[in-house]
Amino acid sequence: MRKEIQLGLFVFFGLIALAVSILLIKNIHVGGGYRIHVIFDDVQGLLEKAWVRVSGVKVGRVEMISLFEGKKARVTIWIERNVELHKDTQAKVLSSGLLGVKYLELTLGSPDQPLLKNGDTIIGEKPTSIEQVLSKLTEEKFGESILEIVNNVKQATNRINKIVGDEKIKNFIDKLNETASNLEKISRDVAEVTGPGKQDVKVTLSNLKSITERLDRILAEIESGQSPISKLLKDKKMGEDLSQTVSALKDTSNEAKKTIARFNLFKTYWNYDLRTDTKINKSKSDLGIEIRPKEEKFYYLGVTNITTESEENPFEPENTFDLQIGRDFGPYTLFAGLIRSTGGLGIRLRPFWKWNPWSKFELSARAYDFTRKTPVKKPRVDVGAKVKIAKYVNIGMSMEDIAVDGHLNSSVNVVIDDEDLAYLLGLVTLTKPIK
Repeated sequence: MRKEIQLGLFVFFGLIALAVSILLIKNIHVGGGYRIHVIFDDVQGLLEKAWVRVSGVKVGRVEMISLFEGKKARVTIWIERNVELHKDTQAKVLSSGLLGVKYLELTLGSPDQPLLKNGDTIIGEKPTSIEQVLSKLTEEKFGESILEIVNNVKQATNRINKIVGDEKIKNFIDKLNETASNLEKISRDVAEVTGPGKQDVKVTLSNLKSITERLDRILAEIESGQSPISKLLKDKKMGEDLSQTVSALKDTSNEAKKTIARFNLFKTYWNYDLRTDTKINKSKSDLGIEIRPKEEKFYYLGVTNITTESEENPFEPENTFDLQIGRDFGPYTLFAGLIRSTGGLGIRLRPFWKWNPWSKFELSARAYDFTRKTPVKKPRVDVGAKVKIAKYVNIGMSMEDIAVDGHLNSSVNVVIDDEDLAYLLGLVTLTKPIK
């Protein structure tokens, strides 16, 4: 075995030992801080790595969400060292504006209460979200109640149609006309005997006559079927139209619920790698962006081997592109697409994904450039390992092109989430229908 490969294997397994040691000691946070636990009946879509805020100011992150006593959720959060929380601190899950991005809001508590210490537990408030409101509006019982109302309206209109066409109603209208005529005669008689106030009585009776005339016209229009009111009462399609309107409202509420869910799930991350080839003692950079429209699905677009200096090395092309699609399957992540401007695929494995903090350790392998002719007719194969040592920082080692030279690379990886870009991508999705 060549000395370069022996050296690479020694450093590789040394890095794994270092990673395990770091993970066994504690989670590392830049700047220091402490952890507390918050118990909720329901976290309402709160995700790990969500922000923790006090009066809207970011003071920490959600580290882990797990089941507590089999029926509740325990949220472990990391708080910056300079933020002092008291025993009566209140915690609740809120949404960021109308977009619905979840975060954890805390109060500082009363100054006369003791301070919370690392590992303490508090009880969170039960959240109420817009999703719950929309869900209630779309429950099956609500739809059944609306259909029952529509049926009642249909029955009422049928009864009114029967009443309007009844002979007794026609007789009543005739008698009403006679009554109006009699009232007119009475008004003249009263006018003659009212003395000084007879002019006012005349005006009142005139108004009453006008009202009765209008009532006659309205009843006549209803009887003839020409008025809007008559059409409203007699139209047999009214109940069906109302039922369709309620159905459309239900569909609209479902679409709104899906739109809000899409905003919640959209995540974007800037990914920067600084790699140093230990064989030639030269560094190169990779920069890309990872877009996650769903928690388990992602797209990656980036540039690798970034440099402004031209080198005579045909086997290590510069300024190449990555364009990949991938999906998480528990501890595995599979991806495929362009790798350094050639077709390829790969896998990432988190062997201790259920055991925090061991879950921060990751192994990877990828193969690409399957049509390569020189220096050998074999695809390029890279393997590596990395570990998360801080909130945004990973360190790792990799062996690149193990079929030829086996170049050993050390790397520093920085991953930063971008909420603003996630909002923008969420808005872009509104321009196409949700399925």
